[in-house]
Amino acid sequence: MLDIERSGTEYSRTLTGDLSELSTVRAWIGTILGELEESRREDVLLVVDELVSNVLQHARGPARLRLCLRNTTLRVEVRDGSRTPARLRPPDLTGGRGMHIVSACTSTWGQEFVPGGKIVWAEFPTMCETT
Repeated sequence: MLDIERSGTEYSRTLTGDLSELSTVRAWIGTILGELEESRREDVLLVVDELVSNVLQHARGPARLRLCLRNTTLRVEVRDGSRTPARLRPPDLTGGRGMHIVSACTSTWGQEFVPGGKIVWAEFPTMCETT
């Protein structure tokens, strides 16, 4: 059973911890952002892929993906049970490109430490009205 909630213009779902879930997450995001221009939607999908992949590969504990659609901003948040900060690092053969991609595709990104872990977030300017 999928744990998906919608509250006004906020959507969230629990992540199972399995990398195979990425295709389901992509489809879910695509449905939510159906009215968004394709190139913008692809940027959001790429960033969600990176943030969710980071959680599934590097973090521990329960994880949750949240999208908040506001008048001028789409905010993507991924909460996990790790206190290790997300950071830009020099790319190498094993990785290091993900947060550079997030930085390039978004207007801003950051993180907040919360009880039991952290929230890594990224924001995009919206190009359409939400209902």
